[in-house]
Amino acid sequence: MMDFDLLMNKYKDKIVIVDKKEPTTEIIKKLVDIKELPLEIINNKHLKITYDNAKNSIHSKLNEEIILRLYQVIPNERSREYYEDIQNDTCYLAFFEEKTVYMIADDSIGIIETNSNLLMKNIEIERGVTKNDINERNIFLNTYLSRFEDDY
Repeated sequence: MMDFDLLMNKYKDKIVIVDKKEPTTEIIKKLVDIKELPLEIINNKHLKITYDNAKNSIHSKLNEEIILRLYQVIPNERSREYYEDIQNDTCYLAFFEEKTVYMIADDSIGIIETNSNLLMKNIEIERGVTKNDINERNIFLNTYLSRFEDDY
């Protein structure tokens, strides 16, 4: 069981409190350069599983349309640590000729799939939590605080 007070105190200087959460795409662009790719290049079965994961996510809101987007992270100095993160990874999408950091995201839910745990962690931390999340001690706060405990 998570001790919210302990973790809130432990990470009080790192917690990003926002009035309203920005769309996931805007957060991603703060951290790395990206190129959007057409979803059609993903195998239909893979895409259906990803969509179902998004739809059934605890972060998904009822009656909110899910719009999946596929991004390739451009390899450069801004993305160096994320490419280093996947060097020993065997998870990749077949249409990339080289190891590539990628993500499938929805602007309201967040990252649905990526091959860089470090990138997912940093995006979720950068996205922040609202005062409402803190007051309610909800699943968004739970997920957020747990990211500081992740050791990637």
